[in-house]
Amino acid sequence: MRDFTYDQCKRDGIWNDLAKADSTTAWIIGRAVDEKGASLSGVLVTASVPFGPEAKSIRSGTDGIFAICTVAFKVGNSVTISGNHHRLLAKPVTTTLTKPANVAPLLVFARPPEY
Repeated sequence: MRDFTYDQCKRDGIWNDLAKADSTTAWIIGRAVDEKGASLSGVLVTASVPFGPEAKSIRSGTDGIFAICTVAFKVGNSVTISGNHHRLLAKPVTTTLTKPANVAPLLVFARPPEY
């Protein structure tokens, strides 16, 4: 799983601190979908440690997959993941990073109610 996450981050050109990663560094991989389960491309996904100094944002790929690789997130951190995609809204999810490579809960985007 860590190799897959690393490959995603490297492919997306978002990881340039390889030398700084250590056994406490925690990466996140996940997927953004609409309410019918279809992948969403270009979703702006943000992960942050509550009350922490750093938030990391990345866009999902054409397959809806996003990978967040930063030395700021450590094993044991509680991280909130949210997303923004045009008029689609996703309920933020909070997860604890329990290992060096973590699968985020699915980010499901639903259309807002019509007024």
